[in-house]
Parts: sequence; C-alpha cells; structure tokens
Amino acid sequence: MEADPLVIIVDDESQEPITATIQDELGCNKISVWPLSNLFCDVGIQFSYGEMVRNTITPPDRNLNISRIFDRVVEITPATARNIDSSGLTTVGMVSAAYQAVLNNFRYEISEHPQYSTVGRVVPLFSQWLYVKKFFPHLSIPDYAYGYGPEIVNFDHLDRAVHKSPFDLYSWIPNGPDKNMTNDHFVVSRPKGRPILSYCVGEEVSVVDLSNQKALHCEDIHILTRRVATIFGTKIGEILWFKEGPELTFASFSHKLFASSKTSDFRNRAQSVLSEMVRLSADWRVEA
Repeated sequence: MEADPLVIIVDDESQEPITATIQDELGCNKISVWPLSNLFCDVGIQFSYGEMVRNTITPPDRNLNISRIFDRVVEITPATARNIDSSGLTTVGMVSAAYQAVLNNFRYEISEHPQYSTVGRVVPLFSQWLYVKKFFPHLSIPDYAYGYGPEIVNFDHLDRAVHKSPFDLYSWIPNGPDKNMTNDHFVVSRPKGRPILSYCVGEEVSVVDLSNQKALHCEDIHILTRRVATIFGTKIGEILWFKEGPELTFASFSHKLFASSKTSDFRNRAQSVLSEMVRLSADWRVEA
C-alpha cells in the first residue's frame, strides 16, 4: 500500500518554492500542499471578529490523508489572517500564536530557536551578519550603512553600493538611492568575488557556483552551510556567499529556497530532498 503524500503547510499567500519543483520532478502524488487556513479548519481553529471562537485542536482528519506534516510557514501574511477571519480583526500575531499551539501537538518541530517564525530565526541582514561573525569570526561580512528613521546615511565609503531593505536577501546588483525612500536607509557594499550558492535540506547539502551554474565541490562551504543553518534555528535554508581568492564572505541566509529550487542541481536531487523532508516531518503526538 502506497504511503499517504507528505502534507506541506504553507502560508496562504507566501508560498514555499521547493514544493513546485518537487511536484514538477516527482509528480503531485508525492506531496500535498495545504494553505495554513485549511489546516486551521481541519484541526479545529476558528476566529471571528478578532476572537478565537473555536479551539478544539483535534487530530487532523484522517479521511483527508493527513498523516504527517512539514512546516514551511516561514512567514504569516495579512492575507492569511484575512482568510482565517474575513472581518480583518484577527492579527498576524494571533494567527501565529494559534499555529504554534497546533504545532505543539506534533511530535517535534524542525525549528530549534524560533524567532519571528515557526521555522527558525528570521532576522534582517545586519542581525544575520552579527550572528555569523560571532560564531565564525574568520568569515567576512559585507560593509554597510544603516540610518534609523529619517537619519541621513553617508555611504561614500561603500564600493558597489546596493540600496535596499534589510529584509531583502536577494538584491545584490549595485544601484542608486530610491528617491521615494525617506526612512530607514540601508546601503550595502556588494562583496568582491564570484557568487556561490549553497543550500541544505537536512543531511542533503549542495554548493553551486552561480557564475557557471555548476555544482561546486568545496568541503569548507559544505560544512559551513549546515553549521550556519543551525544558527538560524533550522535544517533547511540557502546561503549566498562571495569568494575572492581565500576570502569567503557570508552575504545572506534565507529559510526559503528561492534560488536553489531553480537550479538544475536541485532538480536532480529532488528525490533525495523529498526523502529528507519526509524524515524531518512530524506526526500527531499520541500520548501514552
């Protein structure tokens, strides 16, 4: 008898990119993707006009073939909160707390140090760099300037300046200031060297040279990828590096595999990635 498909829980609006790749490569019968609002209905969570009116948290309906779930709700968007309560009075924070209560009924969570997300520690770039430099002082981090509120930022000392949000993990092309941006100016110097992407899904780790889109055999980055992911409280994520000679610069960590899922390397590893996701998934806690 074939096992039930792995049920991946995602935000209603902010989807997990790896699910589409796995479905394309392995077929839709291998996984089932559930929006968070659907899960709430299934396990007995209901909000109305900003109040929780039902909180039974019963085991998922086995008739719907939910036997194991995989949490990929990196963020909860306002759209999800509105889908759960159309009045618009239920906040993202209220939904997050209710979701955490649901996850507590499963055997374990992937996240070891949740912060702003159930899947791990989701923090802006400047906080990422502080964490990484604290644990790996030999790694380089980008130079940057940040002005809180209307504070004027002097970025003349920054080469290859990139103006963006501290939560923008993917923009690294030098640009000019955004004239519409009046507060919280954040400017980063694009590191020197060739860009390298690494990702991990549990024990599955890979490194790709973005300059030629080919897999790269680099033991140091391979080891660092899993260790850095641990800092951010997860076993799943991708890292952008820049390498110039012996110098290795950590640029950003993302809990979502936006870049990795688009590579041929990831598609070739789809089956092993899915196997790791199944291994890391959680089933409903059955008390003795």
